[in-house]
Amino acid sequence: MAKNQQVWLGGDMIGHNGTFLTSGSAPEGDRAIVQTFWRSGEPNNPVSEQCIQMLGGAVWNDRGCALPYSFVCQFPYAGACVGLPHPAFPDLKCFKKV
Repeated sequence: MAKNQQVWLGGDMIGHNGTFLTSGSAPEGDRAIVQTFWRSGEPNNPVSEQCIQMLGGAVWNDRGCALPYSFVCQFPYAGACVGLPHPAFPDLKCFKKV
């Protein structure tokens, strides 16, 4: 990842009372994110910054979810597309790899 590149990670705290969770791609659903790589002083705005952004250097930042960044996702099983569309990414499409 380029030093000045910014991407979304598959986690948010939308409707989760201040706890960042994975975005539901695991068979058991959303899970609390335990190991984190927050930039110093982050997360710092639970009201308007509810999604996880990765900055160059692989540190995390909380950010408003409507910003148009690329994203990093992991779909570990065939049924991962069931949870789409995601409320933070209503235009996200899931494509089957052939």
